[in-house]
Amino acid sequence: MDEIYSLAYWLTGSETKATELVNNTYLNVDKDSSEREVFKMFRACYFDSLGQDEANTLPETPCFRKETHAVELLKQEADIRLSVLLSAISGLKHRTISRIIGKPLNTIRVWLSMGRKSLVHNTRFEHLFLNEGFYLTERSIMKKLRIAQIAPLVERVPPKKYGGTERVVYHLTEGLVEKGHDVTLFASGDSLTSARLVAPISESLRLGKKAHTPIMVNMMMLSRVYEKMAHEFDIIHSHLEYQTLPYAYKAQVPTVLTMHGRLDLGDSAAMLKSYPDMAYVSISDSQRLPVKDINWVKTIYHGYPVSSFEFNNKPKDYFLFLGRFSEEKKPQEAIMLARACNIPLKIAAKIDPADKGFFEEKVKPLLNHPLIDYVGEVDDTRKVELLKNAKALLNTIDWPEPFGLVMIEALACGTPVIVRGCGSAPGNHSWQDWFYL
Repeated sequence: MDEIYSLAYWLTGSETKATELVNNTYLNVDKDSSEREVFKMFRACYFDSLGQDEANTLPETPCFRKETHAVELLKQEADIRLSVLLSAISGLKHRTISRIIGKPLNTIRVWLSMGRKSLVHNTRFEHLFLNEGFYLTERSIMKKLRIAQIAPLVERVPPKKYGGTERVVYHLTEGLVEKGHDVTLFASGDSLTSARLVAPISESLRLGKKAHTPIMVNMMMLSRVYEKMAHEFDIIHSHLEYQTLPYAYKAQVPTVLTMHGRLDLGDSAAMLKSYPDMAYVSISDSQRLPVKDINWVKTIYHGYPVSSFEFNNKPKDYFLFLGRFSEEKKPQEAIMLARACNIPLKIAAKIDPADKGFFEEKVKPLLNHPLIDYVGEVDDTRKVELLKNAKALLNTIDWPEPFGLVMIEALACGTPVIVRGCGSAPGNHSWQDWFYL
């Protein structure tokens, strides 16, 4: 009883309101109710007590509409405060608090990190907006955070040529810096960024002059993030997928993992299910299908600044295949399709060592044709030029592609996409933009 009353008093700041909240809680639970059930009812009763008077104390800003967001903000603030109190007063573990509040474990960790300071100073979050680096968005109150971004080391950030994940990390990092966050980017030393750069190797693995063992340098980087520098961050965002899990699982600092690859091969599902409570972000809903029963926090589609591309409504008379030569991307079918349509095809693609055998056997014999022009691997400038002038992009994939950056790159230039309807293609974009094979 004393513990519940302490929680109530900290939340309401009034002896009368605290007593009323405690009484309402115990009137709605049985004497045999578990501790967790009592805390859940306490939370529900406190939410019922939140009214318009409290909502009117929130600050008005151009991006904050009281009539739409006041109650939502009050409840989020209440949950953050309650999470901190359950940890500090009741001594509950993060996982138990997660079950009481009904939020993912990593969300609770973030809340505890950002909420303790406000509780110590007995401030409302709108005061933190003024004094402690918080700001209001249209949907919530946000804190200017110390963020670690962990990029793959295969390519530079942004990549010189091919490299989808590293390009996404670049735009995300620059956007967070522009918002005022303190961002540290872990990437190869030749990367270009406005953030603080921490580089375990001087050049990217694929195009760098020095040979490295990829898994070793990745482990060295993760060890540096989690074992030596974790205290410097409020949150860690890893793009290294599976290799991050053993490090992030034991860390006090919350980690968000964006999964960039396919999840239907080998032991991928088993590995993810070994860490079901981590905070996972998918890049399409279809990507989740092989592993549905883990903590998918959200699907966040990839995006680019519009200024990265040039719209062109007067294309030239050629198709384009852009990406890499591999069995699942079926470049040989793009070649045969272009030949059947009697339309020239330009091919801008890289050849990974693992795909050399496929290229030599299935693709190279088809390149010696008057309609086919293999231009090699291209940089961003040449890529935009090829995309904006193409009659259509031939994306002849035959695998559950998680997203497909090349498709939104083409659409940003006004270039139609001809694609096989598998993976994310049917679900990520409006059907008017596509022709399906």
